[in-house]
Amino acid sequence: MGELFDEVKQTVKDYNAREVTVVFMPSDVKLGMRIEKRPSDGAAEVTLVHDGSSALRLGVRADDVVCAVNGYPARTFEETMPLLKNAGRPLHLTLRRYEPILN
Repeated sequence: MGELFDEVKQTVKDYNAREVTVVFMPSDVKLGMRIEKRPSDGAAEVTLVHDGSSALRLGVRADDVVCAVNGYPARTFEETMPLLKNAGRPLHLTLRRYEPILN
């Protein structure tokens, strides 16, 4: 068990989390991404970004995690989906992104 914990600590240490906000405008009729419930913690995770979509154009990536919709915190999939469903445009979507730390 200790080895697994050490491996997870090393993995987390090698990544930097940052938040990015993308803005979908009224002309962006469809977002062009799939959001699913992440099994490990119930967060709303982007699992697919469609080619040629507004999400791709704005820089959304698979594995991004939704953390706010129009400034409202979205900690879980269950909190996120109603916020997205009821959001108009412009839509401000704040995403948490984990990127490798470059030495």
